[in-house]
This record gives sequence, C-alpha cells and structure tokens, in this order.
Amino acid sequence: CVNIAEDEPLSDLGATNLSFIDSELALHVLVYASASTEVDLRNELMRLRREVHVALMADRTLALDFVMDTKYAGVAEPEINTEGSRLAGSLETRWLVQYRMNILDPN
Repeated sequence: CVNIAEDEPLSDLGATNLSFIDSELALHVLVYASASTEVDLRNELMRLRREVHVALMADRTLALDFVMDTKYAGVAEPEINTEGSRLAGSLETRWLVQYRMNILDPN
C-alpha cells in the first residue's frame, strides 16, 4: 500500500522560477504479511521490505521524466498482531521523491 504524505517545495520560496516548482513528496509504503509463527512473519516482512527497497532504488527516477531522485527516509517498527490462529503484521518504509512539477499543474 502506497500512501502519499507531505509534499514540500525544495526552496523556502516555493517556486524559484516561472516554469516549474521543485518539490519533495513523502511516500509511506506499507507491506502486510501473515504467518503461523512470529519468526516466519518477521522474515516475510523483511523480505517484502527488501522487495520495495530494490524496486524503488533500481531506478531512482522511478522511470518518470519529472522525478529527479528517490531517497530512503527510514522504516517504522514492525506491527505484529498475535490475536487469532495466524499472526498478521505490517511494516512501513518511508521515502522522499524529489520531482519537478509544472507551475500550473500540481498533478
């Protein structure tokens, strides 16, 4: 699950020219897993974390002309739910995507 978070201009002045705005978008990527043991669950969450990391770092422009760079911004502690017959858990990684937006179109 990819959630859009803060989007801040790279310059304190906002737009530094009349054609575009350089900005930094925070993304929070959540992975979910279930398993029968806590060890298996933690291993699966780490495997999924690795997949997300490789996918985002393989091409730091995300194959988009307007993206300048993608940066790793940390990971939250795994959340583990032990209720029920199978364990469930989630892990959130955070990323910063620096991109250039059209002055008239933030999308």
